[in-house]
Amino acid sequence: MVKPFHPLPIVGAVRIVFIAGIFTLLFSLFIPLYEWLFLLLFIAVWAIALIKIVLTFLRAQYQTILLEENNVTYITGILTRNRIVLPYQRISEASYNQGLVQRIFRVGTLRIDSAGGIPTAIYVADIRFDDLNKILDVINRKIGSGGAR
Repeated sequence: MVKPFHPLPIVGAVRIVFIAGIFTLLFSLFIPLYEWLFLLLFIAVWAIALIKIVLTFLRAQYQTILLEENNVTYITGILTRNRIVLPYQRISEASYNQGLVQRIFRVGTLRIDSAGGIPTAIYVADIRFDDLNKILDVINRKIGSGGAR
């Protein structure tokens, strides 16, 4: 049975709100004399943040990792679809890393490198930590047994 794995979009949304908040704070400190300019910048920053949050949630719905019998498949794209099919025997390394915000939300960034191909074949941010462990366990099992047969 093939189980799809998707990123958790709330982490990206929190990052965007945090960055927009910092910009708003900086604008409020350095532009107190020009209220109209602050208001214009405030609206622009939060409009961009809102658009990026919507895109983050959309992008997460259209990013899928499938662990199939003989390969790992990564499907991405909203308007155009990209599909990377990576056989287990071509995987040279599978790992994850976590930043501070990712540790708080119990997510991480998955990185799968292929032998003889592009350096990083699959790179997906904000995968749930439990899913990361499942993905890495399956890949290590397949690689350890000499790949799928």
